[in-house]
Formats: sequence, C-alpha cells, structure tokens
Amino acid sequence: MTLEDADLKPLIEDALAAAGIGTWLVSLDRQELYWSSLTRSLHGVGPDYTPSMEDALSFYPPGAREQVSQAVDEGMRTGQPWQLEVPLVTATGCQIWTRVCA
Repeated sequence: MTLEDADLKPLIEDALAAAGIGTWLVSLDRQELYWSSLTRSLHGVGPDYTPSMEDALSFYPPGAREQVSQAVDEGMRTGQPWQLEVPLVTATGCQIWTRVCA
C-alpha cells in the first residue's frame, strides 16, 4: 500500500487498531512517513503530529535507534522483512517495549 491509497487507510487502520496494532507507512520517493492514530498514541504525540524519519528514530534510545535504522536500511536495500523488539521512549518520557517490523 502506498501513501496515495488514502481510501484504504481508514479501513486498514480501523482493523489494525481493533487488534492493538499501530501502523506506519513510508513513501521513499517523497520521504514521507505516516503514523496511524494508534502509533501516534503509543508515542505520546497528538493527532496532528507528522514525524520525519529522523523524528521517528529519535523516540528510540541510542542502541535501539541504531538497530532500527540498520534494519530499515537493510530492508529497503534487500526487500526482506524484519522485526525487532526494542524499547521506545514516548514524548512524555515513559519507556515501553515495542515490536517493530516491516
């Protein structure tokens, strides 16, 4: 799914939110990042928050940030799926554990 598939976003987001799964989408050509409502909530940011790639990575502590960045880079390069369990620090300073995958 691309960011241009706006008609599918509400349906997919509702289904995943019902399952407790936050989602994110990246448009590499436009360097845009989309976070679902649940993903924004997990990060402790408001509904209008639009992260950049750098902003998104800044929520991870340094060691985890490097793991996520490396996994994203390798996934983009090879097209292979990946998943990690890493800590995330919310905008309010709470540390939670998350599973990040693509």
